[in-house]
Amino acid sequence: MLSLPAVSVSFICAYFFEISMNNFEQYLAVIAVMILDGFFGIIKGIRVEGFQTRKAINVLKTLFTWISILTILLMVEKGFPGTGWLSETIIMPFIVFQIMSALKNASLAGFIQNDLLNTILDKIDKHHQIIIYNDNVNTFEHVIICLMVICGHEMEQAEQCAMIIHYKGKCGVKSGTMDELLPIAEALDRAGLHIQIV
Repeated sequence: MLSLPAVSVSFICAYFFEISMNNFEQYLAVIAVMILDGFFGIIKGIRVEGFQTRKAINVLKTLFTWISILTILLMVEKGFPGTGWLSETIIMPFIVFQIMSALKNASLAGFIQNDLLNTILDKIDKHHQIIIYNDNVNTFEHVIICLMVICGHEMEQAEQCAMIIHYKGKCGVKSGTMDELLPIAEALDRAGLHIQIV
């Protein structure tokens, strides 16, 4: 007969295994971006000031921190229906920042030419987003239908965006270049939604 501690440990291990297997792409993305940035950062550091163990260990510490944050976010999403947007909202800015850091470190380490780095960073700067604001006029259903028809969202994504708009007052619903976003923004505006391209 199993003791209570053994059953508890088995339950906790199975719970975390399920979370990690159901979301392994997110874990792999965080790990890959951190390893990429850490690799180029260590090479840059060796070329500039020699190898420093504390900086290499700092990469592992940062990786552990973000894996922990992702795990907690996924636990919240699993425990509270309707919060499926949480990990994406918090983790995506981190991913973008780490990719930009990896590109900068790769350039400083001599793997990417400075002109190419500047071109890439300029393209990132030209990336825009359509924000929909809560106007207390349009219904949830109208916003959800507009997001599905005009922006191409799936039902769950459209519902989550509508909830964010309602509770937070605004939500970024589509990203791209200005040329890609203008027709979508105009269609959303014609549908009566309060929008802005940022």
